[in-house]
Amino acid sequence: MAIQHECGTPPPLRERVATIPTEVEQVVLTALAKDSQQRFKDVQTFAYALEQASNMGSSPSLNPSLADSQMDIPTVHMPYTSPAQGSAGSSQVSAEQAAQTAYGPQPVDERGSPSSASAGSIPVPPPPPPDPRNPHTPPPLVHESFEPRTTPQFTHPLNTPQHAPVQDSAQGSYTSPQGSSAAPPPLPGQARSTSSASFGSSHRRRPSGRLLLLLGAIVIVLLILGGIFFAYTTFYPPTPGGQAKTTAQAYASATATARQDIYRQATSGTPIISDALSTPDNYGWSHYQDQTGYCTFVDGTYHSRAQVGYIGNCYASATNFTDFAYQVEVTIISGTTGGIWFRNASSANYDAYYFYIHTDGRYDFLKETLNAQQTYDATSLAGGTSPTIRRGLNQPNLVAAVARGSTFYFYVNKQYVTIATDNSYKSGAIGVSANSTDTSGSEASFRNLQVWQL
Repeated sequence: MAIQHECGTPPPLRERVATIPTEVEQVVLTALAKDSQQRFKDVQTFAYALEQASNMGSSPSLNPSLADSQMDIPTVHMPYTSPAQGSAGSSQVSAEQAAQTAYGPQPVDERGSPSSASAGSIPVPPPPPPDPRNPHTPPPLVHESFEPRTTPQFTHPLNTPQHAPVQDSAQGSYTSPQGSSAAPPPLPGQARSTSSASFGSSHRRRPSGRLLLLLGAIVIVLLILGGIFFAYTTFYPPTPGGQAKTTAQAYASATATARQDIYRQATSGTPIISDALSTPDNYGWSHYQDQTGYCTFVDGTYHSRAQVGYIGNCYASATNFTDFAYQVEVTIISGTTGGIWFRNASSANYDAYYFYIHTDGRYDFLKETLNAQQTYDATSLAGGTSPTIRRGLNQPNLVAAVARGSTFYFYVNKQYVTIATDNSYKSGAIGVSANSTDTSGSEASFRNLQVWQL
């Protein structure tokens, strides 16, 4: 889980809570960005962005429905107080004046004066032209006796000039959207009101309680995630290439386990050969002694001796295997090197595969090939050092090889060591060997040989 906090991308909030606004989700994902350069520079910037996104996400679309046919009928949304209130004869306004105020300027005659104005009427300043943004044109002038029907009040979510009046906070007087401070007259039949509390809705909406709870929950989640990330990076600081190293180690461990199982399966049955190598038998083991060395039985074990510059190859001429598991106990008595060889197809030469262990813990897998000069070319197919090899002289090591086609697996003391591939030799006899150096000879003893045919 800690690696997911460090490297994984947080899931979108809307997958868990579909009602979270997209703007709020984007601000939260920005705050959780893995790259510090992409996050907000400080908490104040994050808080301001979150508040702005909340206001944007909670505001409805600026597209009020006008399907109601009565929406074209003018209504007065807010009461007002007439400047001349309290004066005699000024408490009522004629229907023509109200209609003129509500619907715009009245038709004028040829002399330039309103056609319906009486000589004693109260002068009313002409209203400002309608807001060009309002797509609805005023209806035609109605008769004086017309009583407009009032429709349910529609309050636009935003205080745009065509929907909301503005109140002077200092004087409490009405200001029209176009800047006029004249108070609008009431419609016929509508009483005046001195209340000014309904004027001037706020330009900035106050967040609701549910929104505050949502913001608080988001802040708590951010604090928890930040605490987990801080604790992890403090107590488990990342190291360069650490994740890649862990993955490689896990893969190597799984591979070694699988190759170890190959040995267990190959040696789980009954061996086709089980030879103590204590005396000569029917497998045709070499028995000679000359200036290059010897192969012979000594004190109940089979010995191979190689003089300086030679290889003491001893083999069972009556054997021939293709796919097999072959193991024998090897003890280096003198010198540095001893091991096994297999798939020797001809008794006229020593062309075969050789697997050697050394007294210093090294191992080698070679292919020996007779060349035109009647010497042998050794080709290295694998090599290295293994902690499973017991080091030094007179240390018994159980050496095993599993051959399957062109793939070879090697084990020392029943533990996997290495793998190699080659298809030069398909089948042949098995044997044991001691290999000398340029300065000293080598001798090794062998016992408890076993072969499983695969």
